[in-house]
Amino acid sequence: MAHPISRTFEAPPSLKTRFICATEFEASNMMATYVLFCIYSNTTQDDIRLALAPPLRRYLWEDEFAKLKVQDIREGKGWVYDPDPFARRKEDDHE
Repeated sequence: MAHPISRTFEAPPSLKTRFICATEFEASNMMATYVLFCIYSNTTQDDIRLALAPPLRRYLWEDEFAKLKVQDIREGKGWVYDPDPFARRKEDDHE
């Protein structure tokens, strides 16, 4: 049985075209970059954040993902970026 607050993690619609790559390996790396951004975007130390962002994908981390985060927060999807997204989602579901 699936966890009651489990969610499938998908590329946001606005980024799906960016995740179309020549190989499945490249596409999975793009998604991994986005997931790392979601997990570590609240880190205040830029050197740590950027060290986690793959060098070829830093432009996404600093620009497109940051803009998407602002939009997601406005749309009530800020739980994705919370340090503990599962606890946050559970709280949001109870409100």
